[in-house]
Amino acid sequence: PPRSTPSNSSAASDVYKRQRPLLPIDSFGEYPIGFSVLAASTSLMCGMEVQNSTLMWTGLTYILLTLGLFLFLRVWFTPAISLVTAALATFLAASPQIYSEGGGNPTVLSFAFILAALGLFFRLSHYHSFLELLVQASLWAAALLTHSIPFLGATYFLVAFALEFSIFAWASKRLHELKAYAGRCILVFVVASVLVSPFIAGFSPHISDKDIEFSK
Repeated sequence: PPRSTPSNSSAASDVYKRQRPLLPIDSFGEYPIGFSVLAASTSLMCGMEVQNSTLMWTGLTYILLTLGLFLFLRVWFTPAISLVTAALATFLAASPQIYSEGGGNPTVLSFAFILAALGLFFRLSHYHSFLELLVQASLWAAALLTHSIPFLGATYFLVAFALEFSIFAWASKRLHELKAYAGRCILVFVVASVLVSPFIAGFSPHISDKDIEFSK
């Protein structure tokens, strides 16, 4: 693979001539490139070879998955149980480790962000820190910008949870709690939407014949 600077090889120079802003291209299209941006930025800023920075982020991805699962489990369990369970689930099980063999690191990294965001989401009724709301919004945005499929799956879950919570709050006449919870969720949604707006703005409503043929 090309190294981290254009002068390192002719192959790298050829790549840098074709893409922008560092590389002259106009748009990345609809594909989330969060993992690739992290690896490429690390390569450029630290002078690492591309394959080494990618390998580093591959390792960090599974560490972040463990931390994300820990934050999610911490909502209901003690720190010790949450940490041991997260470590066993992510480092002893064949999956998700096997994802790294098929290029699934962006999927795993997105899922790690989602788990951490869900851990904060279920604590919104207990914690009112504005900083925590910003962190949660950033995690949701990072999940979408890394891979859209886990994000869409989490969206279906959140919609179902919101409906169930709303019905429960309405039936138990806890409307004040419902309003407060909804307000914090709206704030998270607005901030996350702002963060992903450049990516959304790059969407094209047109589906090319090549994309249709590929789908078939």
